[in-house]
Amino acid sequence: MSSVHDVVMERAASVAAYGTSGAVAVTGFSMNELFGLIGVALAAATFVVNWYYKQRHLDLAEREQARKDWQAADEPYPLAFRISNAYYRV
Repeated sequence: MSSVHDVVMERAASVAAYGTSGAVAVTGFSMNELFGLIGVALAAATFVVNWYYKQRHLDLAEREQARKDWQAADEPYPLAFRISNAYYRV
């Protein structure tokens, strides 16, 4: 079992080494520059994802507030007025 694990690990290390070497050869960047660009790309992707979900949260909050406003306008008296006058109706 460990021999299969060793072969798989060697293969993964080989693919990683050749992949990064190929990326450096194609782009002409050093490893520091390459990782710097990857970091910038990840930061931009994080910004976009956060912005998208904040907009969705804002839309949901606005819809919920509109629903509450509509329900409040549909009631003839505010809830506090109905509770305070409930004792006088007995």
